[in-house]
Amino acid sequence: GYSNLQEYNEGTDLTNADDKPVEVSEVPYTQGLIGQYYSGRDFDEFRFARLDTGVTNNWSSASPDSRLPNDRFSVRWYSMLVPQFDSGERSYEFRVTRDDGSRVYVDGELVVDAWTGGTGTTTFTGRKTLAAGQAYPVVVEYTEGYGGARIVMQVVDTSTGQTLDPTSIFRV
Repeated sequence: GYSNLQEYNEGTDLTNADDKPVEVSEVPYTQGLIGQYYSGRDFDEFRFARLDTGVTNNWSSASPDSRLPNDRFSVRWYSMLVPQFDSGERSYEFRVTRDDGSRVYVDGELVVDAWTGGTGTTTFTGRKTLAAGQAYPVVVEYTEGYGGARIVMQVVDTSTGQTLDPTSIFRV
């Protein structure tokens, strides 16, 4: 049975045995990454946040949104990466193609550091071994100076060579 407090908190009818609290076995989540968008190259002034399905953006010489300038903005994405294999460990490669700067942290470790020296589109990579059944915090940072604005992050399972679909591995 359920306690009166559980019934009360759920708004169920204490006199009806069929009206019982909903049992939730897992915390619900949604796929994607939370993007926090700022004006300024160093996360200077927060403007807005939104859910993005992945980090696959080519804004060219525009901005991600009318609330940001076309140049001199930055974005920080947060998510949990959940490896899609059953047991053991696998190495993942994080590929970032960017114009201007980017950083990628996985489980608190900086795996891609391409924050400075960026004009023009360049790809950087870093690797991290991940275990099955665990969720890893991921932070992706991007800074735009002037001109073209682009960032694409891909996650590759190095044991299969497969580029993973961001909607299948990122959860918030």
